[in-house]
Amino acid sequence: MAPQFTESVSTAIEEAFQSAQAKNHIEVTENHLLRSLLLDPQGYFAFLCTSLAVDASLLFNEIEAALEHLPIYSGESKPPQVALGLQQKIQEAEKIAKSWNDSYISSDHLFLAFWTKPIEPFASWKKLSKKQFRK
Repeated sequence: MAPQFTESVSTAIEEAFQSAQAKNHIEVTENHLLRSLLLDPQGYFAFLCTSLAVDASLLFNEIEAALEHLPIYSGESKPPQVALGLQQKIQEAEKIAKSWNDSYISSDHLFLAFWTKPIEPFASWKKLSKKQFRK
């Protein structure tokens, strides 16, 4: 059975695919989804980042820079495929949702999936956040 998403997460996933296709990327990656989740500075994902002393706007800029280095289609572009890493993040978020007895995957499930198994550039920001909490 396919995972179910909240409306805000569904919108972020759609935006991630649109962004990847607009840039002719071969795959939609975790960073495409992170970027989409951070597009709404008033959204829950950005709120969680801010609460943990992660500057969401600077993280967004680093994600944008990382996306510029992804492989692209040369010539005629094709719809991007879902990267294995993104599939794994969604599966992890789905496990978290089930453990919380939630029917839908939401921003907080995705945030925890990214937090527990971070990728760059999110991983670097997580390390900075931990250092700030130790003070």
